[in-house]
Amino acid sequence: MRAGDAVLLDAVTARVASRGVTALLGPNGAGKSTLLSALLGLRPVTSGSISLFDGAFGPKSAPRGAVSAVLQDEGAFDGMTAHEYAALFGALFDDGALTAKILATSALGDRASRRLEHLSGGELRRLQLAAAVATEPALLVLDEPTNHLDPAARRALVASIRALGAKRAVLLATHDLHEAARVADAVIVLVEGRVRACGAVGALVEELPEAKRSRGLEGLFEHYAGATLDASGAMDEASRDALDAGDPRASA
Repeated sequence: MRAGDAVLLDAVTARVASRGVTALLGPNGAGKSTLLSALLGLRPVTSGSISLFDGAFGPKSAPRGAVSAVLQDEGAFDGMTAHEYAALFGALFDDGALTAKILATSALGDRASRRLEHLSGGELRRLQLAAAVATEPALLVLDEPTNHLDPAARRALVASIRALGAKRAVLLATHDLHEAARVADAVIVLVEGRVRACGAVGALVEELPEAKRSRGLEGLFEHYAGATLDASGAMDEASRDALDAGDPRASA
């Protein structure tokens, strides 16, 4: 995929299983959000193709409600109450029962009249996630869902993501390796628009050199990306220089 002369994604090939959590890992600027936008049909693919559900559908032709998402930027809903937000989804799917279902799932029934901007970060994420799963989607896409949450809200959301993966495919974009290690069955490592590794976590870790194998997902990421991440998801300077110098796996 390109934006003008810039290559955003280059020959990306990856597959997400029909059940379980697949973590899409990469530093800031790796192309994670671009890839998710293409998967959701929000951004056109300039070459190649994306198929859903064993090739039965494309991003824009899947049945309504079969694919759902919680994105970093959910749009401008300030001024809307939690009840109005839930009711919006009921109206979109012509199913009035969804309103009560979303409020119950998010445990916000007693805060239904509260405006979204007055909810805590954890409450808002619970509401967004409840709305996203209300139609029982086969594929749930989550783009950095725990950003800006306090530790308690983050732990609760991570537990919810783990449970959701038992019933459907969950594609979780994150730069938090510790978070990914707690929930991911499989990973896709994306660096500078290219897939460096894709597969089940256990199998990929088992293939690592012993010194990196013992570090689990952190060692896996460093092995394939030639990089470590700081707390913001950025590569440290030494890792960036090493990656620019050549094959990121040369340091293995």
